Amino acid sequence: METGGCLSSVIIANFQIHQMLKTKKIYIVLYQYQ
Repeated sequence: METGGCLSSVIIANFQIHQMLKTKKIYIVLYQYQ
């Protein structure tokens, strides 16, 4: 079992979700200021 590989993939997935949420927030803010 590669627990290290599994853990890193989970961290990468969480990071990607976090980035998507951040860009979504930026889009919402920009949309509100239009």
